[in-house]
Amino acid sequence: MSAIELDKFFDRLPRIRPLVLGDVMVDRYSYVRHERMSPEAPVPVWDLVHRESRLGGAGHVALNLKTLGCQVRLVGLAGRDADAVVLRSLMNEQGLDDRFVTTSTTRRTTLKHRVIENQSHLARLDEEDAQDVDPDEEELLKRALLEACVGIDVLILQDYNKGVLSKSIIRFALDLARERSIPVAVDPKKQNFFSFKNVALFKPNHRELCEAMNRVVPKTDLVVLQGLMRECLERINAESMLLTLSEEGILFDQGTLKGHIPAQTVEIADVSGAGDTVIAVAASAIAAQLPIETVAALSNLAGGLACTQPGVCPVTLQSLRSAAKTIATPVIT
Repeated sequence: MSAIELDKFFDRLPRIRPLVLGDVMVDRYSYVRHERMSPEAPVPVWDLVHRESRLGGAGHVALNLKTLGCQVRLVGLAGRDADAVVLRSLMNEQGLDDRFVTTSTTRRTTLKHRVIENQSHLARLDEEDAQDVDPDEEELLKRALLEACVGIDVLILQDYNKGVLSKSIIRFALDLARERSIPVAVDPKKQNFFSFKNVALFKPNHRELCEAMNRVVPKTDLVVLQGLMRECLERINAESMLLTLSEEGILFDQGTLKGHIPAQTVEIADVSGAGDTVIAVAASAIAAQLPIETVAALSNLAGGLACTQPGVCPVTLQSLRSAAKTIATPVIT
């Protein structure tokens, strides 16, 4: 794709209207230092230096799209608790509309709490209710989805197996998208992996695909992985797939067109949230009807950029646009 065509895509991003449906959560970071051992037990005492909260899960995907300039909407579920207040406050601070995030009276807002010293990840504490949403919560989500999907260009189903994307909600969302001719991009997890049928783009990572297909394949065995991708695509009847391989880059498959893009050479600070960035860029590129090799190249580039920042951070339009000047050329197979 030429530099002029890429510029046209970047210029179009503010007019693209994505909708994200999935598990929203709060990512909390406690930065600590260790200077002494506890007198109570043979364990270190961690002094809290700084604490901050960020949008996580489907909220981070929406934030990535917002940072790229898109007119994004987010449908999800939060509890009626202090973390829900934090979640909505973070959304408002970032200019994200929280009116489609519904409230449950029975489950907690999902929280991932990471403890970090000198950029080293010491521990993670999760607070969540990960069972499927109950019928009342499903009804709230369906109403929100119906209201939010008016005029959108692409629907992103962002699954973390935290309960929002139940089989019933997945069917409802896919039927709605089909009725309104909205392309669907999916970032799946193991539990409902094969429930996302007839979608425009399916984006698992290496571990997720191998677990779902019950195979053990090294990341470096690209030929076997491409065969596994084809098996999966035929099973769910998806139009295309991106398979992220971390340091080995990304594989893509769209019928007769398939290939590999090597990873960008970057200094890795943190891989957290890179998959969210990949699906955000890929979905916006699908909405703009870019060719699959360009979708893959841009997504691979964005995922690499996300890994250069500590913690879960979105990639800016300016950084992506600048980096796209050195975009990797896909190897077509």
